[in-house]
Amino acid sequence: MYGLVWRWAARASLLFALVAMVVEAGAEDPSFVVKSWRMIDGLPQNLVRAIEQTPDGYLWLGTRDGLARFDGVRFVNYGLEDGLKGLSVRDLLEDGRGGLWIATYGGGLSHWQKGVISTLTTADGLAHNDVLSLAPAEAGAVWVGSRGGLQHWDSKGFTRVGEAEGLRNEVLAMTTDPSGGLWVAVSQTGLFFCKDGKCELVEGPPEHPRIHGYALLVDKAGDLWVSIGNGIVLRRHAGEWTEFNQTHGLPFSYVDSLALGSSGEIWAGSREEGLYVFRAGRFQKVPGLENSIRAVRAGPDGVMWVGTRSRGLCRLTPRLITEYMVGQEKLRGQSGGLIEESPGKFWVATHGGGLFRGSLDRLEPVTDVKELAERPDLLTCLKMSDGTMYFAGGGLLLRREAGTGEFKVVSLDDRVRALCEGADGTLWLGTREGELKHLVDGVLQTVTNEKFPTQITSLVRGPGAAFWVATQGAGLYRWDAGRVQRLTTAEGLPIDILRGLHLDAEGILWIGTAGGGLA
Repeated sequence: MYGLVWRWAARASLLFALVAMVVEAGAEDPSFVVKSWRMIDGLPQNLVRAIEQTPDGYLWLGTRDGLARFDGVRFVNYGLEDGLKGLSVRDLLEDGRGGLWIATYGGGLSHWQKGVISTLTTADGLAHNDVLSLAPAEAGAVWVGSRGGLQHWDSKGFTRVGEAEGLRNEVLAMTTDPSGGLWVAVSQTGLFFCKDGKCELVEGPPEHPRIHGYALLVDKAGDLWVSIGNGIVLRRHAGEWTEFNQTHGLPFSYVDSLALGSSGEIWAGSREEGLYVFRAGRFQKVPGLENSIRAVRAGPDGVMWVGTRSRGLCRLTPRLITEYMVGQEKLRGQSGGLIEESPGKFWVATHGGGLFRGSLDRLEPVTDVKELAERPDLLTCLKMSDGTMYFAGGGLLLRREAGTGEFKVVSLDDRVRALCEGADGTLWLGTREGELKHLVDGVLQTVTNEKFPTQITSLVRGPGAAFWVATQGAGLYRWDAGRVQRLTTAEGLPIDILRGLHLDAEGILWIGTAGGGLA
C-alpha cells in the first residue's frame, strides 16, 4: 500500500490524495470502510447519542458527557463551564442561521451561536428540563419535545401544542412532513400529526393500532417510517401501512434511529444488533460496526456518520476496492504485479506463490514452467507494446511471447524490482542491488555508467530516451543516457523512500511514497 502520492510538474510539486478504485462496489453492496473516533481521539465520551451537521461543514455530536464539534481531524468540546446546564445531550438541530439547538436531559434547551451557549429552562417556560427531541419550525423557531409534552418556541417564547388533544406525555421522536405538518411520537399515547396548531391521533395498522414510535423519518417520497420496537418498522404511504420485520432482514431488536441516505435509502440503527440499510425491499446488515447503534446521520457527500454506545463516532464510506484472493492458502503469496492481457483475462505475479492467470474470480496457478516451482518469487511484471509479457523476481526473468504464448527463461544473479519499456521497444530492468539493466537481443546488459546507491523500486519512461527511477531511500532520479538528475527531500519530496511511479497522459509524474508527510 502506497503512502502519499506526489505530482511532479516542470516548475512545482503539489500534494494530492489518491484513492485507487479497482472495482466499484455495486449499489446493493452493504460493505463500507469504517473509521472511528473515541475518547482517546478527543471525543468527550464514547456514547454518541446525537449527530448534526451545520452548513459550515462542522459535525456536531451529542454525548453522555457534553457536546463536541468535529472538523474531521480534531474535536472542540463544550461542557458545563461553557454554558450547558446538563451534559447528557439527547438531540441536536441546526437552526438555519448558523447556530445549533441542543436538547439536554436535565439541563433544558440550549442554543450555541458563535461560540456562546445560552440555555432555556422551566424558569423560561419550558415544560420540562428533560428535553428529548427537536424538529425545525419556521425560520428562527423550533419544535421542542420533552417529558412535559410538545412545545413551539419562537422569539415570543414557548407555546404548548396538542395538550387538549391528549399530547401530554413525553415526546420520544419528531419529524416534519412536506405538507408543513409535524409527526410526533408520544410515550404511552401514540402517534400524532400536528398542523396549524391542531394535533390528531393517528392509528396504525390493525396489528398495531396504537403506535409507540421510537424513531420517525419521512423519506423522499413523503412516506412516513416509524420504528415501534421488537424488530418492527412501519411505513405509511397514502394512508396505508406496510410492516417490515425479520422476514425483511430486520433483527429482533429496538430500532432507535432512522436516517435517510443521499440516494434515498433508509438506514436503521438498532439497540442490540447493529446497523442496517434498506435497499430493494430488504434490510441488509452493515458489517464492521458494534451492535449498539445510538445515532445515524447522512452527510451531504454521501458519507454516513454513526454514533455508537462504546465505539464513539464512526464514519462509513462506500467500499470501492474489491479484494480477490490469489491461489489456495498453501500457494498464496504477496501480489507483485498484474497484467490484463485482454478484457477480463489477467496475469498476476506473486512473491512466494508464483504466477497465476485467468479471470479475477478464478485465477489458476501456472504450473507448466518448471523454473517457477524452484523460484516462485515474482516481484514485478510488464506487458510490452507488442503484447510480449515479462515476469521478474528473485534470480528469474520470464518472457512470454505474444504470438505463441511460449515462455522463455533468463536466469539472473539479481533480484529485479522494476521493469519498463524503453523508447526503442526494448526492456529495461531495475534491481534490488541498485543497477539499471538493459535487455538487448536476448542478452542482459548492465548500464555501467550509473549505479544507484540503493535498490530501485520503480521505473517509468520519461520524454525521449529518459527514465524516472524511484529508489528505496535515495529519492527520485531522472536518467537520460547517463546524464543523471537527483531529486530528494531537499527539492520537495516528503520522504526519500519511494514505492511507485506513474506518468499520466499529460506528462505529469505521480510518485507513491512510503508514508511521507506534507512538505
